[in-house]
Amino acid sequence: MSSDALFGLSILMSFLAFAIVTKVYIWPRLRVMRRTDALIPLVIPHTFRFVGLSFLIPGVVSPSLSPAFTIPAAYGDLVAPDRSSVDAFHQTALRCGGGDAGKPGLRPQYTMPFYGAFVYDLDGFKIEAVCRAPA
Repeated sequence: MSSDALFGLSILMSFLAFAIVTKVYIWPRLRVMRRTDALIPLVIPHTFRFVGLSFLIPGVVSPSLSPAFTIPAAYGDLVAPDRSSVDAFHQTALRCGGGDAGKPGLRPQYTMPFYGAFVYDLDGFKIEAVCRAPA
């Protein structure tokens, strides 16, 4: 089996394992919580950005992967519950030294509704916060 196929299988199995854990352990607890309280445990895994960032660690993935592939794969995104959270994300990121990659606003080029903001983190990777709730 080729290394590309093994890599794809590895990612697929990771998602499958997480889906099983979610169904058995996570979903039964989240479904009885208020929506705002349930969002916190759902967002926490995104803070690790494990799948994407693992591309950037030498030796974790094949050294033959070019930066043209690995850097976009490290892209991170966060789902926001409302537009004011997107605005706060953008303001906080800039205040903490991040770079502006797109001010908060509607993005008609994406599937609507899409209210998002984009920043560069301190290592230069792009992070997005998006709210898909109607105004």
